[in-house]
Amino acid sequence: MIRRVIASTLTALCISGMAGTSVFALELEDLSQTFAKQTLSTGRFVQERELAGFPKPMRTEGVYYLNLKKGIVWVTKKPFAHTMIFSDAGIRTQSEYSDSSLSSRDIPYLKTVNELMLAILGADTGRLSRDFEVKLTGSPDHWTMTLVTRKDSSLNAAFSSMTVSGSDMPKVIEMTSRQNETTRLTLSSQKALKTWPKGIDPL
Repeated sequence: MIRRVIASTLTALCISGMAGTSVFALELEDLSQTFAKQTLSTGRFVQERELAGFPKPMRTEGVYYLNLKKGIVWVTKKPFAHTMIFSDAGIRTQSEYSDSSLSSRDIPYLKTVNELMLAILGADTGRLSRDFEVKLTGSPDHWTMTLVTRKDSSLNAAFSSMTVSGSDMPKVIEMTSRQNETTRLTLSSQKALKTWPKGIDPL
């Protein structure tokens, strides 16, 4: 269940990690600081999941709203409309027919999932290094970050690796599960927000 939750909601993994030269590392640090300043942001997402036994990837698309200090909201438009809200409090799922919640007080791992997503989006290298071996290649204009799950990480049972690529912001995130199933998340039309949008539940 946790693997499905992470794969279905990840939104945007951001850059951080080790670089080949000190100059490159400095540039990435500057870029990470820039992203960290963009506390509120939004964009579109397309998620494609390749599952064993299915001839075509399962595709969903919609809009996300991010608050780097609190959590993220995924508003799926297609194929079925529903909203998933991630925060330290847990996960809330809303649709036309239901409204359900999972509390991090009952399932502490949910708080870890939220922290991980925010660390990825905010380029928190220290947090990412707890669960992943980080390798970074390319340049600030076109980079690729590979995250290999540490053997002692609680995520090791769910994921073998993740790959993130982007430029000024993360653009493509690809996750491979231990069952060798792949989830690809493509982000576009990203922009900073000055205030949290009306009509979107506060985190």
